[in-house]
Amino acid sequence: GTPMEDRARHAVPLPTGLATTGGSAVSRGAPVGPPGLPIRLTDAGCCVRPLWRADGRALWFIDRSPDGVTGLFSASLDAPGAPTALVTTTIGTFSPDQRWRVDLASGRTTLHRLADGAAFEVPAGGRSVSFSPDGTRIAWQGSNPNASLERQVARIVVAAPDGTGAAEVAQLARGSLVDWLGADALLVRARETAESDIEVLWRLPLDGGERVEILRTQRLRNLLLSPDKRWLAYTVSGATDVDANGLWLAAVDGAAPPRKLEGLFGAYRWRAAQLVIVPFDMGAPSMRLVEVDPTTLAARPLTDPATQPLRIANGDWSISPDGSHAAFVSAADRNIWVIALP
Repeated sequence: GTPMEDRARHAVPLPTGLATTGGSAVSRGAPVGPPGLPIRLTDAGCCVRPLWRADGRALWFIDRSPDGVTGLFSASLDAPGAPTALVTTTIGTFSPDQRWRVDLASGRTTLHRLADGAAFEVPAGGRSVSFSPDGTRIAWQGSNPNASLERQVARIVVAAPDGTGAAEVAQLARGSLVDWLGADALLVRARETAESDIEVLWRLPLDGGERVEILRTQRLRNLLLSPDKRWLAYTVSGATDVDANGLWLAAVDGAAPPRKLEGLFGAYRWRAAQLVIVPFDMGAPSMRLVEVDPTTLAARPLTDPATQPLRIANGDWSISPDGSHAAFVSAADRNIWVIALP
């Protein structure tokens, strides 16, 4: 959980059921405003790592009300600066469609189906789980905490969200689960050998087929799949070959070799099939957003630092599910701000 602080704000409960509807449907609705200046969504400082609601019309964040209620609160894009709303007093992580809440406590992993309140303990041993895109399966990794680093083996397990049908699908030397690549395949990584510093990334089919190599490199970091699972952004940092260090894009189908984004390095998020980057500009008074097409590597600015000042705290920013807005925690006042994107 995130440390709580008392805030001078008003909390009003949401209408019954709002926190449990979730769903993958996206509604663009009326934006906060045309592309322009950032707009402050919350007052008095509030949060870290706010989460977009699945419909993209609000942000959820952990906070404490003036009367001492700690929970998940909501700030609406349609009412900037309005009193925040209490969603739930139960803190946990959510499935991408927000139909499930995942609670990790005391070595147990419990999934709560929000539609009816049903709870299922799955045999993940207090570890987090990753949901398939259609929400019908989960995956997690287990390991031997008593083994040395060189002898660690990740055991990848797949099951239904209620924990039934759990089956081990891979053992990876010094490896890990990265994400789902659709309903029937996983993206996994492992060392070339237990002693090697080369990491290999594979597509792992769940129908019993052979793993398909996507790439291999030293110092693989910050892997992020596009929502359509076609592209992978990643960084290489500290590689022996200095030319290998930087921000890269790879086609998951392996049809073309990975390509480095020359002159662009920083934090990144996906906006549908476009990669949005906050470049690391040493000494710049304001940050900026740049969008890159992974097919052509063509870049275009989304914001102008001269007229649209952005000061993002601790890399804490995200893109709305429909791609219409960016939200960030301001380094100046620790509030959530949003900006409509062109």
